[in-house]
Amino acid sequence: MNDQGGERGNLIEKYEKLMRSFIGKYNYGPHSLDVDDLLQESKIRLWKVLENGHDIKYLASYIKKIVDSIVINHLKEIHKERTFIHSEELREFHEKHVPGNSLDDHKQEMAEIIRNRIDSLAGSRRIVLDMTISGFSIREIAEMKKWTLKKTYNLYERGIRDLKRICNEKGYRP
Repeated sequence: MNDQGGERGNLIEKYEKLMRSFIGKYNYGPHSLDVDDLLQESKIRLWKVLENGHDIKYLASYIKKIVDSIVINHLKEIHKERTFIHSEELREFHEKHVPGNSLDDHKQEMAEIIRNRIDSLAGSRRIVLDMTISGFSIREIAEMKKWTLKKTYNLYERGIRDLKRICNEKGYRP
């Protein structure tokens, strides 16, 4: 098995320049990606495929498919995070600048109810929502908790769904 691991490693190293070139073609504009991170992820994915004994007829084409998939996933994560950040910025701007939009008694009561409902959520989801309310971005939470961005975003989304369900069950409507 050790020889096979060495063969896989040699094969992956042989194609490293090709992987870098595939990644490099995406690395321009406002979405500049970390080539080394993407390269490492590509190597790991290729290693796993080779480790499982898959017979790949056109390795260069398969490597391109791996790199494309990884880059697309990273761009999707960036887009999700930016969309979330922009919606938060828009909400904050609206609260600060639109007349008559300050928290009145009803809104304060709702905020307290929601805060109590967040406390009833499952651990990870509660943590993400608490940190989000405290002003941390999804990326910051992921870095602090050593989670992937995807996992953190999914926990946030599920937490929001749970929170809506709990509020609906209790008859609270914003």
